[in-house]
Amino acid sequence: MIYLDATLLTGRYRGTLMAATCVNGNNGFYPFAFDIVSYENKDNWFWFLENIQQVVDGRQIVFLSDCHEGLLQGIPKYFPNSYHSYFFYHIKCNLPIGSDDANSKPVLDLFYKVAYSYTPANFEEALRGMHAIGCGHVANCIRTITKDKWANAFFPICRYRAHSSTLAESFNNWVLPFKNLPAFALLDAIRLKVMNIMSERRIEGLEIFNTRLTPEYEALLKKNIDIGRTWNVVRSMEILYEVRSPLTHSVDLLQKTCTCHRWRVNSFPCAHACAAIQATRKDIYSFVEPYFTTEWYNRTYQEIIFPIPNYDKPKSYDPSDRVIVPILVPPPGRRRTHRMKSAWENQKRPMISA
Repeated sequence: MIYLDATLLTGRYRGTLMAATCVNGNNGFYPFAFDIVSYENKDNWFWFLENIQQVVDGRQIVFLSDCHEGLLQGIPKYFPNSYHSYFFYHIKCNLPIGSDDANSKPVLDLFYKVAYSYTPANFEEALRGMHAIGCGHVANCIRTITKDKWANAFFPICRYRAHSSTLAESFNNWVLPFKNLPAFALLDAIRLKVMNIMSERRIEGLEIFNTRLTPEYEALLKKNIDIGRTWNVVRSMEILYEVRSPLTHSVDLLQKTCTCHRWRVNSFPCAHACAAIQATRKDIYSFVEPYFTTEWYNRTYQEIIFPIPNYDKPKSYDPSDRVIVPILVPPPGRRRTHRMKSAWENQKRPMISA
């Protein structure tokens, strides 16, 4: 899972900070790559994705981003075997919902129900709810959006419970105090923060995490086990079970699927799956993806970012060594102009009261 986002810089020379952020095994953010460009356009996104391509392995990648042209064209170009999912926030901002609409709150609630639905039936049920409250135009707009790019029920592979732009926004807030710095100072400030967080989480994983899964997912697994503890489990065959909860579900332990679809979407055993696994008396941790284990969490932070001392740098520099100031690129949009008045035009003067 790689989140892609860009944020404007507020320093003297402006520019844009592009960032690729990942999620670690404890549902925390992991700064993966970042760069500074003049502004966000297709060519700069292509350059950024091309460099990311050189440092990732051949595993299947899911990108989460907005619908910028550079990403829509660049991700298939440089990662042909990957999947591209849109931020829920980007979809929501393009819905025809007015701020003064009395039904906007119920519509937004139904929108999130649509997005988080695990089955196509629940997806359609939420859309019918929009028609029932008189907002069928919103439901019709949602139907025009490619469903397998954002909806849980239709996304082809798991997204590890990731849907929104919260993680990308966390990185933006993380670098907020440095956004007014010059380019080199900004990059060095981010490097120091990354070096510090890598060290803190390396110690955290080795000295504090004492469970097979990371604390957040260990708690989630225990919760799912407790939920399904009283359910009746009937064996159909060695790998297929019927779990009789308030609704009856079928669990396939070989394919790691359940008819509630939560196991497929989240890649983590749901309560029905936990009940079936407990009935077999097998090791439940063998059905959990290695991504959620403490071992993989520690492997994420095992690499060390070494300090960069400058004690041996020269204190004086050759006058011919000049730093070229970057070209200031105006932001997109219509420029403000001030018309120069002719000599014969009347100039407005302030009124002075007697």
